Amino acid sequence: MKRTRHNDGNIASLGTLSKDEWSNIISYLHVGDIYNVHAVNTQLSETIKIVVRELQPCTLREEWSILEALEILFEGLYLDSESAPLLLRYMQQNSPPNLYAHVTIGDISIENLIYLFSRPCEGTPQVLPCRTFDDYGGGELESYEYAPVTGHNIKKLKINMHTRVEHVLSLLHYCINIEDLKIDINNEDSRLEVASLDPDSKTVKDQPNIPTFYNLKKLTFAYHNTDFDDSDNVCFITCLAPNLTRFKYIYYNGTAPDDSLLESMASHNPQLKEIVIDPTGYETTPLCDISDDSILSALVACSIETLDISYTTNVTGALFQGIGNAKNLKELSIYRGDLYDVTEYGQLEDNIQFGGGVLENLRVLRLQGDWDDTIISDLFFDSLIENVPNLREFHLSVFSDIDEDTIVDLNPLKKIFSAYKLDSLTLELKVSASDEDTKELKRLAKEQKFSLNFNK
Repeated sequence: MKRTRHNDGNIASLGTLSKDEWSNIISYLHVGDIYNVHAVNTQLSETIKIVVRELQPCTLREEWSILEALEILFEGLYLDSESAPLLLRYMQQNSPPNLYAHVTIGDISIENLIYLFSRPCEGTPQVLPCRTFDDYGGGELESYEYAPVTGHNIKKLKINMHTRVEHVLSLLHYCINIEDLKIDINNEDSRLEVASLDPDSKTVKDQPNIPTFYNLKKLTFAYHNTDFDDSDNVCFITCLAPNLTRFKYIYYNGTAPDDSLLESMASHNPQLKEIVIDPTGYETTPLCDISDDSILSALVACSIETLDISYTTNVTGALFQGIGNAKNLKELSIYRGDLYDVTEYGQLEDNIQFGGGVLENLRVLRLQGDWDDTIISDLFFDSLIENVPNLREFHLSVFSDIDEDTIVDLNPLKKIFSAYKLDSLTLELKVSASDEDTKELKRLAKEQKFSLNFNK
């Protein structure tokens, strides 16, 4: 007897659905689910292909697979020298669509991008206050009306190309509703040059006014092997994002940030909750020139919850003595670079102790780098316990030589075990002490179950 599958009728009924019905169904499905439906049989496959083609006419490839089209449809648009001309050709033959909310940019000239982003489309004009390229701070803002263009729909933009921030600014002129911006810059290799899509395409000099980005909440800069100083332009973009909440600056052999960056954010970004400054190659990366005063000004002026600053030499005990006013602070990570690489400031006195007020919300504390012996003392641990009552994670990594007496005296360290119930404790020390001198500390680590490493 012939066996009948119970879902044969269901599959057959799926094949009778109209394109409009499938279009509605697809809007609720994940990419993988749509692909699985497409693979059921030939009839469904052709129907799904037609629907996806109509939903996403700019698949940006002459020969495209259903999976590629679905990824573009749901994950966003990728623009490079190959895909941009195809998109332009479609826009010239049809009513210009809005670009996708998520756009990633590869090797393509700024001029060509501006041409694509500035195509007129339907929508309501927006009036926004603006600054000029030459105005990095003061002065009154002037308001301009922005007619809707394709770039207005972009919410998340990732720029990965060989260019400079000053050129990116001309592109942002059209992305007035941007929420999440990542600028990944590398000028070591020459950018792939492509023929201009339009002989009259605008350049940075043609866009003197940059709008205020009220929706921009997340901003990331990543520099690789750059030999120019873009700090003014970075500060300029942060000035234009009054509601910014998350800021990250990554650099490798690139422009190291300085106090002007934090001072600018203290003045213009009161909603800022997270600042991360992270070099990716410590051995060859320049030290950042960020000091106690600029950090404290940002902590107090903004709503900082997470502060992570790596590889700076100008942080001293004064930071901890004044940090008590940062009432919103939940996570603090400081990596202090090699003091002996700095001749301008010389040896910095520490006297490391917390003060200025109680940090009720601070849960995570990570201190790395060249700190002196006072960071493992009664003075430090007593102030920590008094001013940071709710600590749950503590990481201490000291690259300076720790003397023998400090290693043998475990009383300061023992205090934290009676004061806290830590989820995580890590201790890394540079010592020249003998195994006998470190025996008790190793026993304590085993007893209290914390991570202990020695660097000699």
